[in-house]
Amino acid sequence: MVSTTRVPLQADKSSARLRLAFVVESGTDVRLAEGLAEYFDLAVIARRIIGGAEISQNLSRPVAVTIGPAGRIGFAKFAMGFLRAH
Repeated sequence: MVSTTRVPLQADKSSARLRLAFVVESGTDVRLAEGLAEYFDLAVIARRIIGGAEISQNLSRPVAVTIGPAGRIGFAKFAMGFLRAH
């Protein structure tokens, strides 16, 4: 599920950058999140992984990461609410 909106870049107000909400239900590799962050204003919405990691390693670039509940139904509701609010 992806939500996009055009927003101006901070450095250059004349160009626009797409916002991307990357919804992660079962964990993701840090390289995917960092690769997306190169091209988008990225927000990661991840389901809590008990005993594991939502993202495989710490991110080396600033990315907004929101961790939702561990249960799949609870996370689905959480993610939908997040996307509607943003």
